[in-house]
Amino acid sequence: MRVSYHPDYFVELPAGHPFPMAKFPDLHALLLRDGVIRVSDLLRLVHTEDYLWQLATGNLSAAEERRLGIPWSESLWRRSRLAVSGTVNAALMALDDGHAGNLAGGTHHAFPDHGQGFCVLNDVAIAIRHLQQQARI
Repeated sequence: MRVSYHPDYFVELPAGHPFPMAKFPDLHALLLRDGVIRVSDLLRLVHTEDYLWQLATGNLSAAEERRLGIPWSESLWRRSRLAVSGTVNAALMALDDGHAGNLAGGTHHAFPDHGQGFCVLNDVAIAIRHLQQQARI
C-alpha cells in the first residue's frame, strides 16, 4: 500500500495540548511494523550511501559545497528531499493526467556521488528510476 508521510507531519505542541499530534508518527511506525507499508528510499535509486550520509549530516567539504554552488543547511537538505518527492509525484500525475509539474523546479545536474550546479539531488533521474521500478515506464 502506498501512503504519503513525512516526519515533519509532527509538530511539537505545548504540554497538555489536547490535539494528539503523536498519532501521525505513531501510525507510521505501526504500519511499518505490521508490514502494511515499507520504507522505499527513492534517493538510493540514484545516489550513493556516502553522499547521502554527507548531506544528512552536513559533512560536505568546502570544495564539495563550492561545486554544489549552495551552502549546505538543514533547510536545504529538507528542501532537496521535498523537491524529489514533488518531481516523483508530478511524474506519476503526468502519466495519469497527461501533464503535471513540480513547482520546486528540476535539479538534474546532481551526480550519484555529488551535487553540482545548484542541484543537490537528481530529482529527474530518481523519478525515472522509480517509474521504471514500478513498471510505469
